[in-house]
Amino acid sequence: MKTLKILFTSIQMIFFHTVCSGQLQYYKVEGHIQNEQTGVFVSKPEIYVPDINKSLESNKEGFFQIMLPSGTHILIISHKEYLEKGFPLQIHSDTTVTIKLTPQLRSYYIDDVTVTANPLNKVSDPHTGLERINPTTINLVPVIGGERDILKTLQHLPGVNTGAEGSSEIMVRGGSSAQNLYLLDEATIYNPKHLLGFISTYNPMTLGSVDFYKGGFPSRYGGRLSSIIDANSKAPNHNKLQGECSVGTISSKAYIQIPVIPESSSLFLSARRTYFDLLIYPFQDKNLRESLNFHDLYAKYSHSITNGSLQFSIYHDRDKQYSLFAPRSNQLIKDDLSITKQNLLAGLTWNQKYQRWNTIFSASYIKYGLTLADKKERPDSIETLTKEFKSGITDLKLSNRATYPFTKRSQLQLGMEYIYHGFNPASFKHTDYALDTLIERITPCYQHELSLHSEITHRLEQGHTISLGIRATDYLQNGNSDYSIEPRLLFSYQVHKRIALKTSYTRMSQSAHLLCNPGLGQPLDIWISSYEQIPYEFSNQYTLGLYSQLFASSNSLFASVEGYYKTLHRVVEYRDGYSSSSLTSLQGGAFNDITEIITTGEGISYGIEHLVEKKSGKLKGWISYTLSWTSYRFPELNHGKPFAPRYDSRHNLSIIGSYTLNTKWAVGWSWKYYTGQAITLPEQTYVLYLPSQINGQIPEMPEEYPLYIQGERNTHRMKDYHTLNIDVKRTLLFKRTTALLEFGVYNAYNRHNPYYYKYSISYKGSDSDHQGLYDAELKAVSVFPLIPFISFSWKF
Repeated sequence: MKTLKILFTSIQMIFFHTVCSGQLQYYKVEGHIQNEQTGVFVSKPEIYVPDINKSLESNKEGFFQIMLPSGTHILIISHKEYLEKGFPLQIHSDTTVTIKLTPQLRSYYIDDVTVTANPLNKVSDPHTGLERINPTTINLVPVIGGERDILKTLQHLPGVNTGAEGSSEIMVRGGSSAQNLYLLDEATIYNPKHLLGFISTYNPMTLGSVDFYKGGFPSRYGGRLSSIIDANSKAPNHNKLQGECSVGTISSKAYIQIPVIPESSSLFLSARRTYFDLLIYPFQDKNLRESLNFHDLYAKYSHSITNGSLQFSIYHDRDKQYSLFAPRSNQLIKDDLSITKQNLLAGLTWNQKYQRWNTIFSASYIKYGLTLADKKERPDSIETLTKEFKSGITDLKLSNRATYPFTKRSQLQLGMEYIYHGFNPASFKHTDYALDTLIERITPCYQHELSLHSEITHRLEQGHTISLGIRATDYLQNGNSDYSIEPRLLFSYQVHKRIALKTSYTRMSQSAHLLCNPGLGQPLDIWISSYEQIPYEFSNQYTLGLYSQLFASSNSLFASVEGYYKTLHRVVEYRDGYSSSSLTSLQGGAFNDITEIITTGEGISYGIEHLVEKKSGKLKGWISYTLSWTSYRFPELNHGKPFAPRYDSRHNLSIIGSYTLNTKWAVGWSWKYYTGQAITLPEQTYVLYLPSQINGQIPEMPEEYPLYIQGERNTHRMKDYHTLNIDVKRTLLFKRTTALLEFGVYNAYNRHNPYYYKYSISYKGSDSDHQGLYDAELKAVSVFPLIPFISFSWKF
């Protein structure tokens, strides 16, 4: 009750602080924006009214609402994929309109380089740290195997660091990958990775728009500390059959959108699968097999209703790594090992307008599961040994938010969110001689998370904007309640019509902790709840930035400089000597106290980010550069001394571009450089002999068992990383369809970037005292040389 009282008191203070201004008679103008050829709603076009210097954006269903004074106005509608349109309007009463836009005639590739779907937002929108990704932008960045990926596109934006080479993992402004909230149609994705992390779960064919927040978070978002990836699927097309299929080096994918009821409803289906396992199957020994594969499936049914829409979606994916050793001899043991990860999302979204209120209700069921299974048996014996480790999380999520423009300059948003979490962090089942033993390494638990949020945005004179928000969250578990109050503040000062100065402060909290393997081990995602001993994490972030559109013409440049300072509290890490193997191995029992294996600490991160974009013309692209520092301190790790996390990178530079030669040919490139990752290396190396080898005799070729004495955490760095990727696209135009042939190369100049380091120990002989002499050499291991790729896609 205390939390509710604080929240509603804050809402009242914000509401009554805002006053109506102006003496003109204002009327409500609302409507939809459609594609004139297909009738499909245009997702998030920009609407600008020049005579009153006011801009806004429609929602993903093409709906907009604005208060305008009586008289004559021109609405300028712009969207990257459509011709700009001026729509004249006479206002004498409340008005409803339908505006139809004409698609631009272009090649398949021409619009693949704009980072934001709405270029004007960078100056006029008050948000800091926001990037709106056009789905075609994903196709710009050449990647391994030509497999397009939204997360790998984000890796080239300022403030975003990369995990291991080739990985889709992202670390934002000093936070870990566990501190990013991944959403698809309002539902949370707990495992955003396929193929050992090299591809994300987001199929680019399904995406319509992606909002990426690094800071300045709106109050409707919570539950993570570092970033929000809010992805929405393609806007529905109720009038035309559409589809696309693509065959690439790593996987094939396809989608089809089918009108069910003309003008009212449609069905969207997509699928993706890798065929790595199918390609290598004929070349493997039937008694010794390795396999790695994934698939994902997505379906969405959309239906338009009076003043609103309904959408039901379901998503499922599965990754499986499989290993089989089946010896021919009955004296040897058959070993069958598999690692399986699965996501299941099912959601319902209802968008409805009531007079001036616009409401969005969503309900979703979310399940993530990890299973490690190992079965050992001898064919001529009844002896079997099976080990099965399971970890997972199940959510039921309900949310509702409403937006109300109560004055010509002010908008209020209110909402609530409830999440029921069911955590099964680590359970181990061991079967030996038909005797089952079940060990719950970490006790399953349940948590209720209730959040209320409000936000008011007020546009002052001359384009200045202020946004005040607050989010209050109550975490309830085992009868214990813990609440978090999270204020949000955004302010934009319009220095000039093309220059804005923005600042923000946000506080975020996170109750679900992800235990990640230190180093480069198997990426096993094990989610645990906050406990009495391990409370929720929280962060404070301060941001200041300058944003400018350098020229008024369409062939303009956009530039921004943004600085941030962030503190992180109660972040979770494995204790020294512990990792996921402490939970998945046969040895060990239950952990009665979670602090036996994990500990908490503090972090600090600050930096300055630069971005320059060229949005039009034959040559398009962007350059981003980040200078940053990140430091963590855990009282029980590294002797209590501060250390840089693995993903700390002092310098991070990306150059992305494309050049359109003509309507058929285009070439694109990406070059990335960043400071080498922080790593821990041994300070001393010893060699342990087998007992039979230490009886006063040194064998000529002894078996060595090296022991490493580790130094302080992350005091060394890998060699700096840089690589160049190039692709060429050839558009094939047919009467009713379009095809695209794409080929290119990853790591064009064959840079040997280190993936990890290892010590190589060689025996040199013995000295006069018959003591063994060894050389220890540190070697970098590279796994991604120059890799060509080719893909073909067909669109109808």
